[in-house]
Amino acid sequence: MADDKKKPRVTTFSTTYSKIDITIDGKAAVIQELSADALMSYMGKLQESLKGADVSDEKAATAAAKSMKMEDLKAFQYDLIVQCLTVGGKAPAVEEVGKWPTAVTKGVYELCQEVNGMTEGANADAKKE
Repeated sequence: MADDKKKPRVTTFSTTYSKIDITIDGKAAVIQELSADALMSYMGKLQESLKGADVSDEKAATAAAKSMKMEDLKAFQYDLIVQCLTVGGKAPAVEEVGKWPTAVTKGVYELCQEVNGMTEGANADAKKE
């Protein structure tokens, strides 16, 4: 006879923010996960700009982003970077981020998305755990 009682699911969480250590021009830098409130605020502004597209669906968000003005898209990328990144213990100014080479801003932006669970890879990793 099978045991009808289900074992309770046990999950452990930590309130420690995820971080990714990087270097920019030889300076120690940290990309840190946003608080839930900060991430929801960022995602809400992004979704509003994407005309209501589901920003949790990366393919839908990417398609909608293609219709955004370049200045708006750049502003959202820079906004996420300055909220997540510290270089030498200080957040960079938006103007400073805008002067970096494209490869740097793209790479840092992608890491900011990753640390905040905003990529397909991060979503797949979360499902594995």
